[in-house]
Amino acid sequence: MLSLGDSFSCGEGVGVRLDVSRTWTGVLAAGIGAELTVLARPGATTCDVRTTQLPLALGVAPAWATLLVGLNDVFKTRFDTDRMHADLAELIGRLHSAHAGLLVARLHDPCELLPLSNRLKTIVGCKVAAVNAMIDSLAAPGIVVVDLSRLAALRRREAWAVDRLHPSPFGHTAIAAAAARGLAAAGTWPAGDVASISCGAPPTRLAECRWVVRHGVPWVARRAPMLGNAFTAMLNQ
Repeated sequence: MLSLGDSFSCGEGVGVRLDVSRTWTGVLAAGIGAELTVLARPGATTCDVRTTQLPLALGVAPAWATLLVGLNDVFKTRFDTDRMHADLAELIGRLHSAHAGLLVARLHDPCELLPLSNRLKTIVGCKVAAVNAMIDSLAAPGIVVVDLSRLAALRRREAWAVDRLHPSPFGHTAIAAAAARGLAAAGTWPAGDVASISCGAPPTRLAECRWVVRHGVPWVARRAPMLGNAFTAMLNQ
């Protein structure tokens, strides 16, 4: 099984690191008995996946592929819907044609647990809706679509790491279980055995504050000026 996308699929984010075997693709691969090759890279946008990961995927013998991408695009100030649609169309079309199967994830609301203003939540929400609409329009028979926005587990603080942006092991397992159900429902893979894990305790406020100081503020300054003081506000919650 090939894994394409960003930090959600490779387990490495800003100040957050998780072994690949505990990411949703790692848990899914183990559950369905597939060997995993991770092409996903942290910070990857849809364009990055198309230009750097897709050629590698096309050079691999037919296998299942997973694609979860778009979150890095929606947090950028510049959001070119036409360009992104073209990139997604090429990604989904070529992966679907070249491999035994393709699983694509619709995005969740990444702002639900972030202390953002309503205006910023609306901006990001509109971008997420646009990405999901693209995925819906490009879905074809034989493509399994998993909708992260429908996963109740992802609305719990325990499902997220200290940054509130990347899944915790509990969150990854919830995504993997949904993916396994999607594959089984489509009849394209036998029902997988994704082991459940306890949700555990959410990160402490002290841990969140340390992440904000060490990683959050520099990340916002470098890559997402539209977020303003969002992560700094976590210090005051």
